[in-house]
Amino acid sequence: MTSVVRHVDFEVGDWGEFSSGPTVRLSYRNAVMGMGPVGYWRLGETSGSVAGDETGNHDGVYGSGVMLGQSGALAWDGDGAVRSDGSVGTTVLSTSSAFEMASFTVVFWAWADVIKDRIVVLKANGVTAFNPTAGWTVRTDSPSDTVFMNVRTSGGLLIGTAAPIVTGRWYAFAFEMDGPVSRLRTYADGELIGESEKSGGIAYAGVGDLWMMPQPFDFEGAMDELAVFDRALSGDEVRALYRLGVGR
Repeated sequence: MTSVVRHVDFEVGDWGEFSSGPTVRLSYRNAVMGMGPVGYWRLGETSGSVAGDETGNHDGVYGSGVMLGQSGALAWDGDGAVRSDGSVGTTVLSTSSAFEMASFTVVFWAWADVIKDRIVVLKANGVTAFNPTAGWTVRTDSPSDTVFMNVRTSGGLLIGTAAPIVTGRWYAFAFEMDGPVSRLRTYADGELIGESEKSGGIAYAGVGDLWMMPQPFDFEGAMDELAVFDRALSGDEVRALYRLGVGR
């Protein structure tokens, strides 16, 4: 009997010593797409200025100083990453209001070369909005050596739980806002670090574009596999993406 493969959702790995066949892994890209992102930038380009969105709806624009074709975060995947030296890394991911969501999750992989007070990604009232008066910001902090999200709600500034970060290694981060209750959760490497709450929904009046590593406070390091969802992912979904990323 002949079997037909109708969907290519898996990657075939090396033959294991004790296996009867090749190891099969669900690809990270297809797992993300299966969760229905609003935007998903793999950041694997090696030339040009376009930061391609896998959904086909929100291609971004790399700044002239962004270093393309860097080594990526994912195991079993040759797709690359991008890097900024902390001075010229601005990337506009989207100018669309589609990212002004009451509930959302931002997922990405990051490698810090240096830890300073810097902005990783934001949808806020300005590219220097460490503590935004509208929207949200994911930022690093020194000397605490942490990364966290700040969200401006109608009840005030909601500061997310800070996740420790060190230089010289990849981390998988997920920051999710559960809009109906204004609950902000922080995940690092698939594990829930903590959550915080504040009354009121997100205030988006006056926000700008969706930016990654914006000047003059752009994150100094590498970024990979950035996705934004219009809902709060479950802990199991966040954990599954991390495990796929590290090849487990």
